Amino acid sequence: MIYPRLQLLHKLLTKDGVIFISIDDNEHANLKLLLDEIFGRNNFITNFTWKTEGNFDNQPKIKINHEYILCYCKTANLFGHPKVVDPNIKEGSKLFKDEIRNTIVKNGPKNPISEVVLPLGFPSDLENGVIEARTNS
Repeated sequence: MIYPRLQLLHKLLTKDGVIFISIDDNEHANLKLLLDEIFGRNNFITNFTWKTEGNFDNQPKIKINHEYILCYCKTANLFGHPKVVDPNIKEGSKLFKDEIRNTIVKNGPKNPISEVVLPLGFPSDLENGVIEARTNS
């Protein structure tokens, strides 16, 4: 029953369109399979978990107090970053920077000393350089 409706919704979305669908535990897996088929697995953005009040009166063993919101794009590479940032995020956060670069944290107290291999195209401000090997933790 829902398959033709999802196909129609896919056709109605603009190229950079996004769809959010709320569902509970019972049909979450089935809906995800349908959406993967219609939108393509590569257009899956995320699965939000929404905490609800839940109905605790008729749940004697396991309390269910959440539902899922599946988020898909029509074309994932056109999905931009949200322009809204949680107001609880501190001003110094990298979320407020124009460009966010991932950094490599290696050889810290939780990582053993090992070789660091950067993939071709890894963003860096260096033209060339040498990272000296560490021998301490």
